[in-house]
Amino acid sequence: MERCGANLNDYMLYMIELEGALEWMPQLRELISEGELSLLSVEKNNGTKLEIRPIKTVGTPVFMSTTAKPKIEQQLSNRVILASPDTSPEQTKRIYLNRALKDMKPSLPEFTEEEMILRALIQLIPSGLKVLVPFGEELAKVFPVERLRGRRDFSKLMDLMKTITFLYQKQRQKITIDGQTYLLASPVDFEYAFLVLEEAMRTTLASLPKQALDILDAIEQSGKSELTSTEIGNMLGKTRNTV
Repeated sequence: MERCGANLNDYMLYMIELEGALEWMPQLRELISEGELSLLSVEKNNGTKLEIRPIKTVGTPVFMSTTAKPKIEQQLSNRVILASPDTSPEQTKRIYLNRALKDMKPSLPEFTEEEMILRALIQLIPSGLKVLVPFGEELAKVFPVERLRGRRDFSKLMDLMKTITFLYQKQRQKITIDGQTYLLASPVDFEYAFLVLEEAMRTTLASLPKQALDILDAIEQSGKSELTSTEIGNMLGKTRNTV
C-alpha cells in the first residue's frame, strides 16, 4: 500500500477477509489516522546508478472488511466502526426468500432502474460544500469521557452526521462566511447518525461482537451469577450450539 503513491480520498478499500489484510495493517492504521504514508525507495535510474525516490500516498479511504473472529485487534477497532450481522430468525427467512426469488426469474441487469437513477443523482451533488455543526459543543459536553477511545468515536459520530447533512443538502440551510458557502447540520442529522451508529458504537466501545453483548445482557436480566448455555439459548431464542 505504501508504494501506491496516489490520492486515496473518495476511494474504498475492500478486503473480503480481514485476515488477508494483516500484513499491511500497520500501513492501513497510519493512513486512517494520519491521512498519508511516506516511503523512501531505492531504485535504479535510466542508467545503472541507484537513487532514492520518495513515494507519498495521501488521503483517507473508506475501509471495509469482514471476519468471523469474535474479537478484533484493538488498534484497528479503535479506528473503525464495528457492525454485527442480524442473526435473527426473521433475517434468516429474508435471506432464504431472496435466494428463492433469484432462482425463480431471469437474472436482473447489473443495476436496476432505481439504482441507475440514484447513481445519476449522486453524481449531480455538488462536492465543494463544507458542513458546519452549530450544536457540536453541546454534543461534546454529553459524550462519554470514561474511555480514551471515545476521542476517536466522537469523531466518527461527527463525520457521519456531516455526511448525512451533505447528502440531504437540498433540505438543509446554507450560510456564507467570507465568500465560502457552508451547509448547516440539523438535529435530524444527528438522529439519523445515532440510529446508524447506536448498535455499532455499543459494539465498538465494548470491543465485543453483538452476540457476546446479547449474552451479557441476558445474564444481567436473569439476575443470576451463572447460567448454562441452554438457559442463555432459551432467553435469546437460540439453540445452545449457536450461543
